[in-house]
Amino acid sequence: ILAHKMKVPILPIAVSGTVWRDVCPSYGTCSGALPAGCQCLEGAIAGDGVRQAGEAGIPDVPVHVGQGQCPAASYLPQYNAVTDAGGTFSQTLPPGIYCLWVIESEPFNDALEKPGWWTRPVAMDIPFGYTVTLVEGAEQTGIDFAWQVAPPGSVQGGIGGILWSDLDADGELDASES
Repeated sequence: ILAHKMKVPILPIAVSGTVWRDVCPSYGTCSGALPAGCQCLEGAIAGDGVRQAGEAGIPDVPVHVGQGQCPAASYLPQYNAVTDAGGTFSQTLPPGIYCLWVIESEPFNDALEKPGWWTRPVAMDIPFGYTVTLVEGAEQTGIDFAWQVAPPGSVQGGIGGILWSDLDADGELDASES
C-alpha cells in the first residue's frame, strides 16, 4: 500500500465593503436629542457611521491591505483594492489575519472631499482600520468606511505674526522697532 500526500488547495476568501459619504443634517456641539443619522463624536455632531438611503458611495478610493492586526506589521500592496462607481470594493485573500484601511491624506486620494473625517470606523480609535481574521470557507463582508465632509466654514485656519524691522538684529520686537 502506497501512502500519498495529497496537496489540498487553500481557497481564497472574499472580503468586501463600501466607502461612502456619511451625511448628518446638523452641525455643531452635542446638546439634547440628535437628528436622525447623527452621532456625538468628540463633542461634535457628526454622521452616524451607518449608511442611510441617499448617502452616496465614493468611487476610486484605494483600500489598503496589510498582514496582521492593525496597524499592519507588513504592507501587502498586491492585495489592495479600489472602490467601484458605487463605492464598493472586493478582494480575495488567503486565510489569515489582515488589516484593511484607507488613508485620506494620500496625495492621489482625491476621491475624498477634504477637509473631513471618518465616522466609521472612528479615526480616533487607534489603530484605525479593520482587523479581520479570514478562515477558509467563510466570506467577510461589512468592511465599511464612512467619510463625512466638514461643513462649510467649520474648519478654519490662518497664519499670523508680526512683521517688523529688527534694527538691532536680536530677533525680538523692541519698543523702538516697527
